[in-house]
Amino acid sequence: MRILLVFLFMINIFAQDLNNSEMENSIFSLDLPQEIEENISEVIDNDEYNMEIAIILDKSKFFQFIPNILNSINAYMIKKDINYHIKLFNKEKNITKELDKITPDYKYIFTFFTNSDELKYLEKYTENYFFVPTLNKTQASNIDAKNIFFGGINYHNQVLKLNQYITGYTNIIYENNDLSKYITTVIDEMLLQPHKIYKYPIKYTNKYNDTFVYLNTKAVNTAQILANFTYNKIETKSIFSTQINYTPLLFSLTSKEDVKNLILANSIFNISPIIEDNNLNLGSDINFNWLNYTTSTLLNVAYSIEIDENIYFLNDFNLYMFFNQVDYKTNLYKIFQNGFIKIEN
Repeated sequence: MRILLVFLFMINIFAQDLNNSEMENSIFSLDLPQEIEENISEVIDNDEYNMEIAIILDKSKFFQFIPNILNSINAYMIKKDINYHIKLFNKEKNITKELDKITPDYKYIFTFFTNSDELKYLEKYTENYFFVPTLNKTQASNIDAKNIFFGGINYHNQVLKLNQYITGYTNIIYENNDLSKYITTVIDEMLLQPHKIYKYPIKYTNKYNDTFVYLNTKAVNTAQILANFTYNKIETKSIFSTQINYTPLLFSLTSKEDVKNLILANSIFNISPIIEDNNLNLGSDINFNWLNYTTSTLLNVAYSIEIDENIYFLNDFNLYMFFNQVDYKTNLYKIFQNGFIKIEN
């Protein structure tokens, strides 16, 4: 196992270097050299199972996340101690044509789609298992295929938890990306209190005073907004955000005054210490990176399918799956002394 960890650490360095170079081929493959594959076979004694895993994603959209995604997959599979092979495919415009090439050789296919309409192309491939870490089943209610599994965070549940603290007028701030727009739509539909939506960047005026605020912005922009609220002496009642801002990055980018009214929703917990350590050794973050976490939970499902165990209990994360969606719990937190303090709710 030590040999495998050292090799994957080298792969991690190699994958990070890819961030600074242009990929020339439409498919980026982590096929291992033959001599390395033989070493892995010697380390892994369990020859009964062999998982062939394909990853399909848009390299232009996910390029910066590729090393972390691969490392989180490796971190989980190392724990299971079975033979496995991963290959990464760039999503083509003709998804059906691409799937026709991939499905004969790969039983387990992870599709990092952000548009639920694309999932319809998966339904005809009944002999494969598809996993969608990027979307929640609520975003694809028209998909009923039994071999398509969803791992996306349940933002409806997070917003429901946060909304219990809102008793008056609310300002919602979003930015121009798919996830921010989706969460904003969820809030707009679920929030019963009067509210108005603004696009980042914003003007820091008195209209935010004595109101509730939702921030659907990435951590860097969230920190800037919070700092400007402090600088402009804008006193909000409370400020809320979902999983997208549950990150220790806010510790270094904000002051105690900036975050005093901030409440965050989080669904990442109950991670196996071994999986956590493996991620740490490979330079991957599973405690705060929701995409790594949702990918890993779906790997738990894939592994259970491979060894013919109950797929509805994810034993490595103490989670359950209902109607092909991983069922995440939600806790609320405040920031205190460079740490997250759970709010009893």
